[in-house]
Amino acid sequence: MIQLGYVVQCGVRSVNTCRGLTVLIQSAVADPASLEANIEDWLLHFRSETLAELNEVQFEEFKESVARNLEEPPKTLHQEASSIWPEIVEGTQRWRHTIDLADTVRNLGLEELVELFDERLAVGGRLRRKVVSHHASQADHARATRAAELAVD
Repeated sequence: MIQLGYVVQCGVRSVNTCRGLTVLIQSAVADPASLEANIEDWLLHFRSETLAELNEVQFEEFKESVARNLEEPPKTLHQEASSIWPEIVEGTQRWRHTIDLADTVRNLGLEELVELFDERLAVGGRLRRKVVSHHASQADHARATRAAELAVD
């Protein structure tokens, strides 16, 4: 396994009432297109190995751990404000959102999770919507422009 970047993050992103998986890689060793290809490979690998091999006992343990984390009361004012601010901004005002989400997690079936992944996250998923943003430094952009100009000559 190669190191793709010095910042690698994955999480849930909310924009208005839409939720999505977000993956961010900041790298000095790989170009944006290859990083995107690595993310797609990771999703394929996750589906074919991690999800496919997950048994009911493991799944129940994971669900319970996630639910307990969601039910953990905020320890700081910042944590508390961070949990309710999206409800204010989005106008949903679901003040018990994390508690309700914990209940939903506990009631989720393994087949439902796999179906959700296949429909919305997997490469070629019927309901998958992908938005990609590639950014490069000014120096990288200048190098790519020079290389393209040399290739034309």
